[in-house]
Amino acid sequence: MEFFEDTGAADAWGRKVYDSTLMLTYEIAMNAFTHGGAEALHLKAYKGCLYMTYRGPIFGPSDLENVGGQGGAAALASFREQCNGSMELTYRHRDSINEFTLVDLKRNLNHRHPCALRLTKNVISDNGFKPVQGCTEIHIYIDSAGIFGFSDARRLVQQLVANLPDHCYVFHNVSRDHGLRKYIVEQLPGVRFVSS
Repeated sequence: MEFFEDTGAADAWGRKVYDSTLMLTYEIAMNAFTHGGAEALHLKAYKGCLYMTYRGPIFGPSDLENVGGQGGAAALASFREQCNGSMELTYRHRDSINEFTLVDLKRNLNHRHPCALRLTKNVISDNGFKPVQGCTEIHIYIDSAGIFGFSDARRLVQQLVANLPDHCYVFHNVSRDHGLRKYIVEQLPGVRFVSS
């Protein structure tokens, strides 16, 4: 894929992450046409993010995993294993457009993350949920300069459940305190934690 080589991703990410990301991108593209009904796929690289879009019915990562455990599922599993904590795949479907984004987490570009919520004084404003409505996995970025405690977690979980029920959540920059993480997991089973 010459597009990948032209982005300089191998130098930026290292060979292991580059190869795994390339394989996942290829499988997403193949599945977009084979299973997702795409007529065209658009690729764009911009400051640590790779965007892939195509018009069609919903066909996200969970669909990729459920196509019978074939190439797409294996590429996604490999990507998650090889790139854990350094790269993230996000997905959103809106206005009949499937949007996959590969985000370089090591570049601390969370302002470019299309499925991210950023906390202001440990809460999200009510209108802050609208941009991520079509995302299947919501990334919550905690301000690493402040303290995010148990009361903050409780308030945030209530906001998430009220505004974005039935989503998967990924918390970034949460304290490594076992008790706090356990408290969040008890309220949001399946939540993941990433130290960005």
